[in-house]
Amino acid sequence: MKKMLNSKLLFILILVLFLVSACNPRGIRPVGDQGQKTDITSAVMPPNPDSTVVIQPEKNAKMEAIKDGVVLVLGPGLARSMAFIGVIKALEENNIPIKAIAAVEFSSVIAAIWASSSSNTLEWEVHKFKKETLLDGSFLNFRKELAPGEKIQKFIENAVKVPSLDKLKIPLLVGFMKGDSLQVLKAGAVKEILRSAVGVQGLLEPFNYDGQDSQSSILEAPLLVTQAKELNLGPTLCLDVLSQSDSYKSKDSKEEQLINLMKSVKANVKNLLSQCDQKILITVRGVGYLDFEKKTELVFTGKKDFKNWVEQK
Repeated sequence: MKKMLNSKLLFILILVLFLVSACNPRGIRPVGDQGQKTDITSAVMPPNPDSTVVIQPEKNAKMEAIKDGVVLVLGPGLARSMAFIGVIKALEENNIPIKAIAAVEFSSVIAAIWASSSSNTLEWEVHKFKKETLLDGSFLNFRKELAPGEKIQKFIENAVKVPSLDKLKIPLLVGFMKGDSLQVLKAGAVKEILRSAVGVQGLLEPFNYDGQDSQSSILEAPLLVTQAKELNLGPTLCLDVLSQSDSYKSKDSKEEQLINLMKSVKANVKNLLSQCDQKILITVRGVGYLDFEKKTELVFTGKKDFKNWVEQK
């Protein structure tokens, strides 16, 4: 009886081994195997923007120059400006104080959210930002040539946790054009100032600020380098997403108009970059100025290019 039972158990064991072998014809090793594995995750998952970039300042001249703090100067770029979040996170990870920020266009919104909360809150709020937030439903339905900007004004009101610029945790200079005059403000109503700054020509209707039409300063003053230096709070670190970025195929005539506008802005940016104490030229590939859904990719790009900048001789 025992011999029959043992024979049956042996038969069952052989059958199980045969079935396992049939289900695994290529000999793929289990996770616990020490043999070579194919990293499937890296092939299908997007880059992780939360990967930490830490560099020892005493071993690097650039980190030594900024270890006591920097004044960030953020250039324009609409959706591409979200790469700046990656640099902000990298600075925090390396304990580099951000003493102040000077910003224009959409980067002023990014700066204000961070300066009223934290980098985690900034990422969460920007994650909710869509192309439709900037351009309103009326623009997407082609009922109006310019978007009224009501949705982004509401977004600013909800995302920035203070009512006035001077209530932020660090000084924030925001530049925009009021009529024909450049305004660079560090106090005043957040909602009105940021709505004026983000009013890119050809996209949003001008905003009535203090009785005058106001819009983005990207054509006249895309980088507030001089104003940032006048704060005397530390070396300026300019961030740019126009100079090193590639072109991309526009999806419609409005995007084509925006591409041509940014080409004009880029020429002015290159001249102003020479005035910066330090500068990081972030390379953005295949991302349009209205591709706000690519936030994760852009944050990762910003962190990566910060590391590349540090390591460059």
